[in-house]
Amino acid sequence: MQVKDLIKQLQQLSKDTDRVVISVFNPGAIGSSPVVPLRAVHAGFDWDEDRCLLEPDVPLEAVGPEQAAARRKAITDSSSRLLAQTVQQRLSDLLETQKSGSDWDAAIRKLLSDLRHGLVR
Repeated sequence: MQVKDLIKQLQQLSKDTDRVVISVFNPGAIGSSPVVPLRAVHAGFDWDEDRCLLEPDVPLEAVGPEQAAARRKAITDSSSRLLAQTVQQRLSDLLETQKSGSDWDAAIRKLLSDLRHGLVR
């Protein structure tokens, strides 16, 4: 992207009161998009000549595709385990409130057993 393209997009997309932020990679985030504030804009010099540098308010680190994939997988795996634990606890709570010997009782006990033995994912 060139500066002229950035200016054109800013003119089309933004209101004067919009905060300028930088979108960041944060897998598993809930809510609005994860961002950091933009501190400044600089013209590059020396090796950065012909570049317009956007300076974030906090240091950012580049993450390669392999690292990003590993982080996404870790979040997904963690979320899956938490979901299974939550379902298991809710079913246990439901069992305690249901009458013993009912069809519900048998079905819930079977599902709980399958969850505990890793047969349900």
